[in-house]
Amino acid sequence: QISWVETMAFLKTLPFCCCEASKASKVSAAAAAPLEPSLPPSRAAARVPLTGRKRSLLVGINYFGSENELHGCVADVHRMLDLLSRFGFPEDERHRRVLVDSPQWPKHLQPTLENMRDGIAWLVA
Repeated sequence: QISWVETMAFLKTLPFCCCEASKASKVSAAAAAPLEPSLPPSRAAARVPLTGRKRSLLVGINYFGSENELHGCVADVHRMLDLLSRFGFPEDERHRRVLVDSPQWPKHLQPTLENMRDGIAWLVA
């Protein structure tokens, strides 16, 4: 089995599409600060602190090696990991699951129907 540290290191090696790579490399320190979701002024006063657990399930399917191969779904997962961290979602494997169809990715973390159903069940349990 692959460790969580190895999982995160692998995701960081995945290529972005050429137009996104240059944008991703120019993220300023200010942009890395935690995000605060904005609400319309009428609802801002009604904000209720969220006290529940934060979990995330990310699925990226590029259909590698098929005639319908996509380019960017796995990279989108990588970008979402950073966004979830900025929103305060925990980064450990007890709170985050990542399923991608990269050929180098472990079989138990491939986005098969069974793994996606297991991930959804884990997410709502």
